[in-house]
Amino acid sequence: RTIPTMSADARRGADARPMRRRLRRVLCINALALLAGAGYAALVLRRGIAVPCLFRALTGLRCPACGATRMALALLQGDVRTAFRHNPLLFLLSPALLAVVAAVQFRYVSRGEVRLSPGLRRLMTTLYALFLLFGALRNLPGAPFQ
Repeated sequence: RTIPTMSADARRGADARPMRRRLRRVLCINALALLAGAGYAALVLRRGIAVPCLFRALTGLRCPACGATRMALALLQGDVRTAFRHNPLLFLLSPALLAVVAAVQFRYVSRGEVRLSPGLRRLMTTLYALFLLFGALRNLPGAPFQ
């Protein structure tokens, strides 16, 4: 008597189902994030309604992310120079941040893992330290990136 086994093609299909499910989940989350960003951009551009920085409201100091909305809106309008002036650090590090998000999403879709690899963890720690340093430096009197 023989024991029924799955063919190699059937096994590959069974292995691919969880990956497809994770890919759909990531695509849905990305689509929702893009829709939320587009909705917020439309609200700011058409109505002038923007969420104020809570850190600045409480302390009077600029946080490392202050100017991020204005930077993004300037980029949407193709004004790179103005975008850079609103938040130079975030402008320069945006590609690295997007690469980290893409790497985490790829790792989740392909392996089902959501934790950061050691290399990404070091990169995020470095980026976090740069943001804290930038937040302190931009509040010094006469700082060039106010």
